[in-house]
Amino acid sequence: MACTFKHNGIDLWYQSQIVSAFETAGKLSSCVELLNYRLVKKGYQPIKCGIGIAYGRALMIKAGAKGSGVNDVVWMGHSNELISAKGSLKS
Repeated sequence: MACTFKHNGIDLWYQSQIVSAFETAGKLSSCVELLNYRLVKKGYQPIKCGIGIAYGRALMIKAGAKGSGVNDVVWMGHSNELISAKGSLKS
């Protein structure tokens, strides 16, 4: 069994993963802003998207009917519900 170290009740490995998730979301947001600036400058519509981050258990399954061409990955879990609720686009 691996030795785990905790800080403020959270495993340090998880802390580094959480920090990495926020860093990646920040980089992605910057890329979208830069791309939108260039799109608008050329007369195109900007991209509208939300970036959501949540912590918790999630289940990933492939769902669909065999041979139908519909065989997508589906994410399930409480953290995914939070992301979709908080990250939904406002019109």
